[in-house]
Amino acid sequence: MATLLVRPDGPVWAGTYAGLIRYDPAQQRMAVFGPSAGLTEPEMNRNSAYTDPRTRALLFGGVGGAFEVAPTTMGQTENDRLQPMRLLVTAVGEARSAENGRSDGALRPLRGGEAVPALWLGARSTDYVEIRLALTDLLTPDFTHYAYRLRPAHDGANSLPAWQPTTRRLVLQGLAAGDYTVEIRAETSTGQAAANLVQVPLRVARIWWQHPLTWVLTSTLLMGLTYGFFWLQNRRARREARLRDELAANLHDEVGGLLTKISLMAEVLQQTDDDLPEPGVGAPVVAPDPALHHLAGRLLLNSRAAVQALRDVVWSIDSRADSVQSLLDRIADHLDQTAPVAGLAHTFEADSPAHFQALRPLVRKQLYLIFKEAVTNAVRHGKGATTLQVRLVRDGSFFILEITDDGRAVVSPSRTGLGLRSMTARAKAINGTLHTGPRADGKAGFEVRLRVRG
Repeated sequence: MATLLVRPDGPVWAGTYAGLIRYDPAQQRMAVFGPSAGLTEPEMNRNSAYTDPRTRALLFGGVGGAFEVAPTTMGQTENDRLQPMRLLVTAVGEARSAENGRSDGALRPLRGGEAVPALWLGARSTDYVEIRLALTDLLTPDFTHYAYRLRPAHDGANSLPAWQPTTRRLVLQGLAAGDYTVEIRAETSTGQAAANLVQVPLRVARIWWQHPLTWVLTSTLLMGLTYGFFWLQNRRARREARLRDELAANLHDEVGGLLTKISLMAEVLQQTDDDLPEPGVGAPVVAPDPALHHLAGRLLLNSRAAVQALRDVVWSIDSRADSVQSLLDRIADHLDQTAPVAGLAHTFEADSPAHFQALRPLVRKQLYLIFKEAVTNAVRHGKGATTLQVRLVRDGSFFILEITDDGRAVVSPSRTGLGLRSMTARAKAINGTLHTGPRADGKAGFEVRLRVRG
């Protein structure tokens, strides 16, 4: 500011290096006069203002000479009326980032009164939009304070974002996809705000994978693939179940029937040898053949063992036996058939079938065969054993199988032979942990303990 002229009965006048300013305290309005008001050279000199006491005219000295201002006529024309400051958008642009960071050739100037168009921001991080701003009737535009905020289209008035400072060149980049309204305000360095608030519609494009339709199609595809995967798995399981049932039926009907016939023939052969008539008077003497009798007995014993082994194989591959209840019934039946014959009192403790989860066929098969081998070892090698205890319970997601006898805890060479190696291999096949040896409770006897995930 070069000079200041304060009048007690009128507005305040100031001479600046860019023209004259008139400020009306009553209306809190300011007007700027430059070449359009008759100032051929708007730069005023320092301390060069004077009021004529006779005419009350205002005199200002400047680079272009002395200028007389008539307060009674000044401001009567349309151009000289006191106008509130307005915030204008002078240019807008949509561009992709260049090496120099500018949007050369992309800016579109806006004429006075032209509405600000809606802007579109690309989805790539290098895309940006630019808005050029200006404030009217201000001598020092470099000291203007601009601020903006982005209002999402779906948010209400209760969740307005905070104002962010900016310059007269507002650049927006890297925004989340969606629709916004860019609100811009301005004020002078002294805090005088512009009379208007600029609002610019802005749409930020979505990357193809951010589009809702893409998510719907992707979700549908994933659901279809998941359904197809499980459908194929179920189809494969059903096919395997049919094959297992068919194999079990064929073994039972064909091989089982043949072994049963062999067993019956061996039994008839043995009975025939036992029922030979006693030699009498005048009758020929027919003596039984000891070797044939022994062979018939062994044939009968082996054929019955083969029938029992075949039944175990059929049960292990039959899909209709894939249940905990089937396993419990099979264990109980085998104990009832084996322990009393060996003179062992037996007990069987098991959780309710409802406490178990579904058994995988391989786990069911190996559990039963390990149990059967352990019982066989107890019957054959449990020296002095009188009791046999079997326990099958669940511990979290694991099954615990324990077979315990009260015989002498002496590990004979036979106990470390094929039977224990077979149980170890079966436990390894189902990722189980097998312990064999003296009882863990310190009592006399032998213990087999299997821990496997169901």
